[in-house]
Amino acid sequence: MAAGRDYYTLERTACRTGYKRADVDGKIIKEAGAEGAASDWLSTAVDVEQVCADWRDGVPDADLRISSNAGRYLCEFIYYRSLAHFSASPGSSDVVFLHVPASVATADIQLGRKVVLSLVRILVKDRIRRTVGHDEYKVEAAGSWEP
Repeated sequence: MAAGRDYYTLERTACRTGYKRADVDGKIIKEAGAEGAASDWLSTAVDVEQVCADWRDGVPDADLRISSNAGRYLCEFIYYRSLAHFSASPGSSDVVFLHVPASVATADIQLGRKVVLSLVRILVKDRIRRTVGHDEYKVEAAGSWEP
């Protein structure tokens, strides 16, 4: 969750170093080093621009953004480690991190559900498009899909 934000953020990259804020135990992460990850910056293989464009179409009533700064805190640490872990295998760095508003209001929870379901659906279609090679990439409105 991203306290103080009223929008959703799809993170594009994560950094290994530069952590300065302490966690709840007062510890500061020195670096998010991971075995096999040589780069200070790791990025998702997901086509974030296309995914976010389709995502916005699917949930027009939500504020959806792309970010290249996950906050150099626990979220970025988790994202970096996840990217490092999955990028160790060819073709498997389809990892994303979504920051969500920290609200428990019923309307916000309902919107959040639509946002997350839409994102998952679009990510699956993006993966299919990239691995199978379909040029056509259209996503139906998120509201029409129920689990």
